[in-house]
Amino acid sequence: MWKSLQKHLRHDSATLRGFAAWGATRLPHWWLRASPGPIALLVGLTRAPTRAQLLANHRFVQGHRAALVEALDVAATLANYGHCLAEGLAGSGPNPPPFRYTIEGRENLEMARDRNRGAILVTIHAGSWDVAGAVMKNRGFELGIAMAKERDDRAREISDAARQKAGVKVFHVGEDPLSVLPLAQHVRHGGAVALQVDRVPAGMRSRAVPFFGRRYRVPLGPFQLAQVTGAPIIPVFTARLGFADHLVRADTEVTLPRRANPGELDRAMTSVMAAAERFVRRFPDQWFNFAELPIDESTTTLGGEESSVAKVG
Repeated sequence: MWKSLQKHLRHDSATLRGFAAWGATRLPHWWLRASPGPIALLVGLTRAPTRAQLLANHRFVQGHRAALVEALDVAATLANYGHCLAEGLAGSGPNPPPFRYTIEGRENLEMARDRNRGAILVTIHAGSWDVAGAVMKNRGFELGIAMAKERDDRAREISDAARQKAGVKVFHVGEDPLSVLPLAQHVRHGGAVALQVDRVPAGMRSRAVPFFGRRYRVPLGPFQLAQVTGAPIIPVFTARLGFADHLVRADTEVTLPRRANPGELDRAMTSVMAAAERFVRRFPDQWFNFAELPIDESTTTLGGEESSVAKVG
């Protein structure tokens, strides 16, 4: 019975996401403002592996600190995740709260939009991309989000429905190489695609680059998509500043030639992860990476530069 309860209380379970969607879209705004954080904390108490991973994330970013400080950081991350999840779902409901947006690096988004070449928006599991989707729409982008297969199909359907109501296209990518073709077509027609680079989906090739002083495996897919389409790569990150108050940070674009050599690829990936590192240092309690960090200490020499390439499967 306890194992069954834990399954329903996973952060990515259909039960929890369905409850969050119901509360976020059907109950008054005072409930949306007050309840997600405490609920996420209570759920976190039942999920020791989740707490352990969040602790590992904070130590990866900030090193070992006093036990009480680390416990408070984990608690803050759980609470922030609850708020970001609920507000993302509320945005597609019948009575969303009045959202406020702060946009840093607005010119980087507008420059890419005006060139009408599409854009590869690389991001991480931070803040709420369901909320940030509205910013992209307001900036004139047709936004698509590439999502790897989730453990719970019903949970995925709940999130997909919310994103589609907000006008965001959802592309499901997996081990099938043909699954990326719709992404390329969307970008070639001037659209923007958001892809996360802090996890490596099963079956995707990766390359190790520096991240917080370690060798961190980053999926090659977003960078290969940029080479195929000729679209610029823009690191874009989001954070929650308060109730229905969100930040979108767009860094300077990174470009890759269609036939990038290993050195050019390493430089582009390193630049993206440097932007991600700056953002995580700024908002360490909004990095919601619940998967084991793809750290790779083994390196090989490629083109005279230290690098590591792996296929995860």
